[in-house]
Amino acid sequence: MAGTPRFPRARPLDDLAVTATVLAPNLVQGLFHRWRVPVRLATLADVDRAAVRVLSTLSRRYDGGPVRVRAGLLLLDPADTHRVLNGPVEDYAADTPAKRRGMSHFQPTALTISRGHLWRDRRTFTETVLGRLPRLAGHFTACAEQETKDLVAAGPVLGWRSWHGTVQRIARRILFGDTAADDQELSETLERMMSRANLLPGRPSRELAGFHERVGEYIRNAGRDSLAGWFTDTPSTGWTDPTGQLTHWLFALGDTLAINTLRTLAVVAQRPADRSRALADDRYRTACLLETMRLWPTTTLLARETRREIRWPGGGLVPAGTQVLIASTYQHRDPDRLEHPDTFAPDAARSPSFVHFGGGPQICPGISLAELTGTAILRVALEHTLAVTAPRLPEDEPLPHMLDFFGIRVAVA
Repeated sequence: MAGTPRFPRARPLDDLAVTATVLAPNLVQGLFHRWRVPVRLATLADVDRAAVRVLSTLSRRYDGGPVRVRAGLLLLDPADTHRVLNGPVEDYAADTPAKRRGMSHFQPTALTISRGHLWRDRRTFTETVLGRLPRLAGHFTACAEQETKDLVAAGPVLGWRSWHGTVQRIARRILFGDTAADDQELSETLERMMSRANLLPGRPSRELAGFHERVGEYIRNAGRDSLAGWFTDTPSTGWTDPTGQLTHWLFALGDTLAINTLRTLAVVAQRPADRSRALADDRYRTACLLETMRLWPTTTLLARETRREIRWPGGGLVPAGTQVLIASTYQHRDPDRLEHPDTFAPDAARSPSFVHFGGGPQICPGISLAELTGTAILRVALEHTLAVTAPRLPEDEPLPHMLDFFGIRVAVA
């Protein structure tokens, strides 16, 4: 029949395996804010290793895909992933139904769930503000290093709670200035909203108005040593909602970066050669951060929704409204396409299958800010690390597929 997609449909047991190892664990652990106990249980069950095994089998069985599963069209080949992520925003929207239902709870006007002229408006604003980074880089680096030194001085053991609090403090100083440094309640309010967003409520939080009022006050009083201090010089429209855009930066810089940097510290501090190089070379330290994000991506499943019918190479048709699924846990560790998928190799060439920042026109606009801040935090932390007491990671053996950041413990002096 004309218009019918000509892609293989996964067998019922294959479909069930994808749900059990990829889709359900992602949902149960928390789409927007990871929950401690589910993360621990998923780590014990080693679900990401199981996902790689399942998707590797599917790739061989269905000739590299794509393959239809109940949730949408599952991509298994990096070339297909590259095609979708680099496709026009008008064709592939990032605001899939689950993402809209969750993110509308704590940031209903976010760039990442915007379409059409709203997306272009908010993307331009975001890129313009973040374009100020070169003139602010020195101050931001000093801020990150100072806060990390204070954290180490309060030692003797770093864990997720203290590390997370410090990175959130750094995020508030970078975004709003020093007046927001002590406002931990602001970050905790956002955490509560994100945690409830995991349940996909589909409506704004009752705390959102008060949160926005508080953020707006910081924006109005922000100095030129913060990103918010440049909002008044950045063109915006009635559609932009700068406060709503800043909410996303606050959780990306305060939460996602905290996870990635703590994992990087846990790995590099246990590898003497990598630690020495990372301390001596800013670029290598950044490479270590990116390699950790490859091994343990914080966004384990990317999704796009087709806005029109798409003709695939080879003649297949993807109907409008189809969810296109990309499992980064698999593509980052594909045993059939990567030579040493489970090895920590910061010097290795980047593969197009590595999608920890997304890609194409909708790639994360804050990459440079994350790298700058993350490498500054890591330099100080690595200087003062005595030992990683948990978990113990092998230096010459394949690294585990899961690294529970809640359980990391680092002794410092």
